[in-house]
Amino acid sequence: MTEQEFLWYLIKVAIPITAIATPILRLNANIVKLNVNLENLREHNGVQDTRLNAHGEQLDNHEVRISVLEEKER
Repeated sequence: MTEQEFLWYLIKVAIPITAIATPILRLNANIVKLNVNLENLREHNGVQDTRLNAHGEQLDNHEVRISVLEEKER
């Protein structure tokens, strides 16, 4: 095998490998980004749940106070 034949063989092998590897690497990068976004979304959802629960408790306390005040007025 001559040097020129070897180079052509190397090019013929490298092109398909590059054609397959490039989309896989891009897909991997996108999967990592999606995982990060999903984790951030879960954290944000947890914060919202905590805030909603706190507001719900405040509303419950106000309802109790209003009921007590209404009973005192009667």
